[in-house]
Amino acid sequence: MYRLIIRSIFNQNLFLKRYSSNSNNYINVKIIDRDEKLINAKAKIGSNMLDVVLDNKLDVDGFGACEGTLACSTCHVILDSENYKTLPEPVEEENDMLDLAFGLTPTSRLACQIIVEPRMKDWVFVVQKDINDQRLGVTRFLKVAKAKTRNGYCVLKIFQIVDQSLPYDQYKAQIQEIYSILHEKESSPSPLKNCLPFQIVAKNDRSIILTRPYIKDNLFYRLQTRPYLTRIEKKWIAYQLLIALKHIHHVNIAHGDLKIENILLTSYNWVLLCDFANFKPTFFAY
Repeated sequence: MYRLIIRSIFNQNLFLKRYSSNSNNYINVKIIDRDEKLINAKAKIGSNMLDVVLDNKLDVDGFGACEGTLACSTCHVILDSENYKTLPEPVEEENDMLDLAFGLTPTSRLACQIIVEPRMKDWVFVVQKDINDQRLGVTRFLKVAKAKTRNGYCVLKIFQIVDQSLPYDQYKAQIQEIYSILHEKESSPSPLKNCLPFQIVAKNDRSIILTRPYIKDNLFYRLQTRPYLTRIEKKWIAYQLLIALKHIHHVNIAHGDLKIENILLTSYNWVLLCDFANFKPTFFAY
């Protein structure tokens, strides 16, 4: 955090000195919004592209949710490859947020980190159609985020690849196999009614991203929320849980990480098992 603050102050001073004599100069840039509409915007030299969008009052949904503090990736934009190469390398904090960006490309950057310069006249900035608008949590191994897409909300779980020797491709195949098996009509009676496996698994050199639909509540939070569950509601939830386990075991799938945080509940107490992890070790080493 201290490095980020110092870097921000240094960069700000650098650009103030560089463009102090031309502080009122503007250039024109082009922005393609989420609806693929081309927008001509006036950009003040020395400001960042997030400010350009806000100052021009452009209607780009979700832009600048964290106000440029590098706490989200909603201002994710895509540049032309040649223009991208001329920009300074992204700092570590920006890379962390880009890992959470839905639809990440090799030429993606955060708009809040792109400082407007005279050479950027007529540059085109493409706003990604789907946005990632909220971080749900960070652990030692995983970053979890809520993302908004054209089809609704989803959850992204980003696992950073540190040890390249692990069989990540094998784990990816196992996760995809779960989704495939549970979608076979012949596999078991209505297996997906109480199961919500990861639907998309994407892998690159730096991370693995798991995606599933977003459900607001899980059993852990519901047990602590008023009005508390009645006895009959608890029985109904327990019954659904047993049925779900029966279905997945019928097709030789083990959940691998069954806990109340991974039991999702809809507003009418419908149970959905999520975050299958059958790739985890079955036995402890001793």
